[in-house]
Amino acid sequence: MKIKKTNLKISKLEKGLIGTAIISGVSGLMLPMFDEPPRYELYDYMLAAGSVFFTSVMGFLASHEFRSSRAWEDRTTIDSALDAYKPEFRYLQEAELKFPEIKGKFSIPKSGYIQDTGHLNAAELLICYNQLAYTFIAEAGRRELIPELGALSERKFKEYQLNNMLIFGINNARFRKPIKPRDFEGKIVLDKTRRNGKNLFFRTNYDFGQGSFTGEVDLALVR
Repeated sequence: MKIKKTNLKISKLEKGLIGTAIISGVSGLMLPMFDEPPRYELYDYMLAAGSVFFTSVMGFLASHEFRSSRAWEDRTTIDSALDAYKPEFRYLQEAELKFPEIKGKFSIPKSGYIQDTGHLNAAELLICYNQLAYTFIAEAGRRELIPELGALSERKFKEYQLNNMLIFGINNARFRKPIKPRDFEGKIVLDKTRRNGKNLFFRTNYDFGQGSFTGEVDLALVR
């Protein structure tokens, strides 16, 4: 299974830990070079400290490598979710699900219904929301992350997608500043899931362009 790579981002704190580990490890290796070695207890302590820091850093790097290889979803899930759209309207490029939140990277090279306005339009943003929400449901169902939904195969997802998944409420929509359409990010957070018989209702909130466009959407899966 091919996984799309992501750039490894390291915080200042993590950089500090790595630096400390390197210094501790090098110090331990250099101690035997002194003509008059320090007392054994100090030498042993420094070696132990270097070993602990080195192990911590290796664990940190391994966890980042694991996250980077697993976080961005296999293109199979995205392609399945976007298969219902015409190729020129497949705006979602990448998606990262960390339940109950999903983040997406989008690109709209050219508007499909109007001349270039230089900014993202409401109709296109709704399409972006739909594509990210479809990907969320498909992947969460595949991993069985929503107890009320249970397991959801790709075949079952496609059966539901166009006929059974509906938007029945859009609330508190706010445009705060323009978004450049060729490269932007957005996220959806699942706030609440409710069952009524066989039907499921999802309360979500969204944020596109880091606060540029926010609001809430109510979804339904009618079965």
